[in-house]
Amino acid sequence: WYLAPAFLGLSTGLGAALQDLASRRRRPELAAATMLAVLIGGLWLEAIAHPRRPWNAAFLDSARRLEIHAEPGDRAGAFNAGILAAFCGPGITVSNLDGVANHDALQALRSRSLAAFIDDQGIEWLVDHEGSVRWYLGHAAPDLLSRLERVDTVVPTDRPDATIGIWRILPEAVDRGATLGR
Repeated sequence: WYLAPAFLGLSTGLGAALQDLASRRRRPELAAATMLAVLIGGLWLEAIAHPRRPWNAAFLDSARRLEIHAEPGDRAGAFNAGILAAFCGPGITVSNLDGVANHDALQALRSRSLAAFIDDQGIEWLVDHEGSVRWYLGHAAPDLLSRLERVDTVVPTDRPDATIGIWRILPEAVDRGATLGR
């Protein structure tokens, strides 16, 4: 997806050039074959540059497990929110927290007010790789770590060290230390 705009522009420009060439030589099949070859080549290059990650299946599993714990109407947050948002059950809203698809989250990250943003948005769940949670919260919301209560863990089959946690975000800090690693 990251390279789709570049491929679209390249394909459009190349298509126009090939259409012009084909109309002069009266060989539209040449233009079509060349466009198909360019499209397949571009998709192949994109697959090399951005290969599909097996841990995407773990995020799909995380979405299913979140449905077990959350209620319809609940809100979840994730730094890698795409698959989770697409496959979470009906009634569960997923908010992007890394700022890529949510400008307000980006502002909260920059101002180090992510905990307040999460509270203001009514986000009750956090689902993501432990490393992502540790890094983002360590930089933008260290006080939120003590409010996390782990309810589930998904272990990717290809990378058992890259676990995905599902945490309930408690409404106020409790005196029990961070539960990120538990």
